[in-house]
Amino acid sequence: MSELFGDPKRDSGISPKFFRHLEYRNYSRRTIDSYVLHVKNFLTSFNGRDLFRVDFIEVREYIIEHVTSRNLSRSYQNQMINAIKIYYDVVYRRRITSLELPRPLKSRKLPEVFFEGRSKKMLEVTINRKHKVIISLIYGTGMRLSEAADLGLNDIDELRGVIKIRRGKGGKDRVVPLPGNLAELIRGYRKPYQPEVYLFEAQRGGPYSP
Repeated sequence: MSELFGDPKRDSGISPKFFRHLEYRNYSRRTIDSYVLHVKNFLTSFNGRDLFRVDFIEVREYIIEHVTSRNLSRSYQNQMINAIKIYYDVVYRRRITSLELPRPLKSRKLPEVFFEGRSKKMLEVTINRKHKVIISLIYGTGMRLSEAADLGLNDIDELRGVIKIRRGKGGKDRVVPLPGNLAELIRGYRKPYQPEVYLFEAQRGGPYSP
């Protein structure tokens, strides 16, 4: 498992029960890395205190301070809450209620939509060929950046005109259409780059970093 900071099972001070639970629930590598980082920061902040006896007003204040000081998103805050709740449940057998640790309210802000002209402009100013194909793939299929980075060569089925996205959002597989012009663009990209396993590979091998 590729972690964000060494070997977390050895270095973080986090209970092994937490790791076993995440692995048993088949969380993605990226989600495990994120949850481990949240819990590590949480444990460091409370510096060896008996977490079972910590007042959840303090926990809420910790989350608020962490999020507001760094101007972090609502989704990031929810991920922090998820990690802390799971840790208490698994390690201390302590279920945290929504009153003790409420989630942030949903934003009413409308999503920003990239119209065709803006997307074309983005492609025009992108010089790197690999990046141009990534942007085209995301725009043409609606997949996420992380899904494009993890895309394997065997996941592209030109004959059927589809792309299989494995372990996407929520760990679910799904299939998206592969337009003919995008398939042609991918073929033109593969000739000079010669990827072996993933469509977009790092210089030292393995998937390209999002």
